[in-house]
Amino acid sequence: MLRIIFSVIKKDLRIFLNYRLNFLLSIFSVFLYTLGIVFFSDSYQFTNGGNPTEVYLYILTGLMVIDMTITCSNASPLALNFYQTSGILDELISNEKRFIIVCISSTFIPLFISITKLFFYLFFSYFFFNIPFVLNEKSLFILFFFIIYFISVIGISLLASCFTIVFKRGNPILQINVLLVTFLGSAFFPVSNIGSTFKFLSNFI
Repeated sequence: MLRIIFSVIKKDLRIFLNYRLNFLLSIFSVFLYTLGIVFFSDSYQFTNGGNPTEVYLYILTGLMVIDMTITCSNASPLALNFYQTSGILDELISNEKRFIIVCISSTFIPLFISITKLFFYLFFSYFFFNIPFVLNEKSLFILFFFIIYFISVIGISLLASCFTIVFKRGNPILQINVLLVTFLGSAFFPVSNIGSTFKFLSNFI
């Protein structure tokens, strides 16, 4: 099992290194997003009298949830497309255990990319915009839930992979999941702001 995991990570890392320019551009976009969140947080303080740092951290957490959702849940379906074009998909499917391990392993490099983006968000926030960060119980609490959420993202990725294998066409599972997390998952606004009709679904997500 470890041999399969390491071989998948090695393959994904080699592909990642071939697209370093895209990664550098994504880091530049992180700086622009950070700038936008800072401006929005200051505007919120001006209009509502709230704490801009708390608003910033709330939006940043939501943004990282969305980033992890998109980056990690897309990993397995994209890997399957690679295996289809390389002609080894049938061999993988013939061994169910190996197939599941390969799909799960394909999310590790995207997770590393998401964590790296989070580091740059914090770096830009502190050194360019003087937003303080304190490692306390709340920070560890959020980290704990990020780990739990990553496990659920793996489940979504496996469902999307199965859809790709069966129907061999566009994957609505990923789009539906991103839409639900973005608009009903309290990524950018509290659950209390959602009407009673969708409140149960929002709490579940």
